[in-house]
Amino acid sequence: MWYSLHSKQILEEFQELENEIRLSNPEYADIQYPETISVEDLQRNILDEETAVLQYFLGEEKSYLWVVTKDDFQSYELPDEQAINNKAAELFRTITSPRETDPDLPAARKEPLRQTREKLAREFSEQILLPAAAQLTKKRLVIVPDGSLNYFPFGTLVTEAETKTTLSEQFELINLPSSSTIASIRRQDALPITKNSSLSIFADPVFSKEDCRFSDAANCDQERLLAARTDENRASRERNYIEWDDLPGTYAEATNILGLFPNKQNIKSAFGFAAKREEIVGDRLKDFDIVHFATHGFFHESRPEQSGLVFSLIDEAGNPQNGFLRLDSIFNMQLDASLVVLSACQTGIGEEVPGEGMLGLSRGFMYAGTPRLLMSLWNVDDEATAEFMTRFYRNLMEENLTAAAALKETQREMREETEWSHPQYWAAFILQGEWN
Repeated sequence: MWYSLHSKQILEEFQELENEIRLSNPEYADIQYPETISVEDLQRNILDEETAVLQYFLGEEKSYLWVVTKDDFQSYELPDEQAINNKAAELFRTITSPRETDPDLPAARKEPLRQTREKLAREFSEQILLPAAAQLTKKRLVIVPDGSLNYFPFGTLVTEAETKTTLSEQFELINLPSSSTIASIRRQDALPITKNSSLSIFADPVFSKEDCRFSDAANCDQERLLAARTDENRASRERNYIEWDDLPGTYAEATNILGLFPNKQNIKSAFGFAAKREEIVGDRLKDFDIVHFATHGFFHESRPEQSGLVFSLIDEAGNPQNGFLRLDSIFNMQLDASLVVLSACQTGIGEEVPGEGMLGLSRGFMYAGTPRLLMSLWNVDDEATAEFMTRFYRNLMEENLTAAAALKETQREMREETEWSHPQYWAAFILQGEWN
């Protein structure tokens, strides 16, 4: 009885605190504690004729998928959470750590691995997607995951049991931490991205004195470094994040992106030592339409609020400095950007808060003032990501596509036009937030 009363008191105190936050800081409350939106409100005020919402709930005995369109609402019963988790983990391993991409593995041995991956994708699709296949007729799908599905690349699934055509080929895909999030975002002014949009880009920070830009800057050839380290990725070499590999691919990435912006007066670029935290925090980036960070990202499993991005950790004199942009600092930023791109590892994951969705970097940046973010679900290859981002901005700026359409087209190009056709290289990237 004491436990029941004590729990009730804690719940009441928490609700009182939440109400105080809603009164004193409604913008923060909208993002951090989004109020539940009804199906009717979603249909009437949010959805258009070309968009369907797929909302998941994973339960101990059974799970559910709800599909909401402008004029329809359907519910589907799915297997229990453990069954979904097991199949998701099995497929996830074949996507993120594939032997298929080993250059030393003979083609004859790669083919069975590819067939196994595709078989697992069909089986997982049968679990969580194919029951609703007849409803998936729209131009875009807005996915609201639950549990382990927050970490899964839906673009690799299929809508028919006997097809190889993936969701990323058929639809524009958008992720949301909760269906209520978009209602909060719609209260902001989401300006369209145009050729005249302003850009702030941070790339290729300096992490240690071993970096040649510190010891021998005059002879530090970025192209030579890139050629010598094409196998590096944007993950920390150590789980404790003590050592950080330099990222020459981000220099090439940022340089290519800058070339796609005709109005150079609207650009702020910061490479090397200049890519430092103090140039980012607070209101320093509030005047830019697009903000792009190409660096290391990290997710702190036991303390998700300590997750973030890494910028230059030493200055030109070799003195150590704080280069960690953590979630608390992101919440305190002031942005007015139409798009934030986190070209780094694991920027799209976070801690799942029951009833509130995912608490991660996206929540922080949305609260700071951006309606949409491009992020990653796992450790990404440095060189492949440079190619991906260059193509994404070309589709965004030169082809005048929306961010959702640009992501779809970029993933197609990576599959069909580059050496990085395996989903390990292109499926990690997801768009969260506004799709218009």
